[in-house]
Amino acid sequence: MHEALCRSSGTTLDILHAERRAADHSANIGSKPDSRDSFAEAISLFERALALDPQSVEAQTCLAGSLAGLRVFYGTSDLVAADLARADALISRALAVAPRYAFAHYVKGQVLRAQNRWEEAVIEYETALASNPNLVAALHGLGWCKLFAGRLMR
Repeated sequence: MHEALCRSSGTTLDILHAERRAADHSANIGSKPDSRDSFAEAISLFERALALDPQSVEAQTCLAGSLAGLRVFYGTSDLVAADLARADALISRALAVAPRYAFAHYVKGQVLRAQNRWEEAVIEYETALASNPNLVAALHGLGWCKLFAGRLMR
C-alpha cells in the first residue's frame, strides 16, 4: 500500500516518510475530514511512525493532534475520553522533550480545548503564536477559547 510503511529497517528516512505521509492525510487540521476511514488511515500511519521511533516528537505531536483535534472535534471518535487521555499523554511527552516546539503547544491547546479547559488552552495557543506567529491554526483555536471563556474583547 504505502511504500514507506512497508519498510522494516526503521531508519530515520523511513520514519520521516511515514510521518510525512500521515501528515499529508491530516494537513488540513481545520477542515472537516473526508471520511472516518481517512482518519483511521492517518492515525494508523502516525502509529506506525511512532512504532518506528517511539521518541519521535513529531509522531507524538501529530498522533495527539489527530486523536484530539480531529477525531474528537469532528465526532469520529467512539472513545472520546480514551482518545483525549492518550492525546494528553503523547503531547505531554513531546513537550517535555521539545518545550519550544510551536506546533506541540498548538496541539496541547487543542487537547485542552477538547476538554473545555479554555483558559489553559489560551496559554498554549499564545505560547505557540509567540514561537511561530504564522501558525494560523493556533490563532483560530485562541479565538474560540477566548470566545468560550468570555474573554473575546481582551
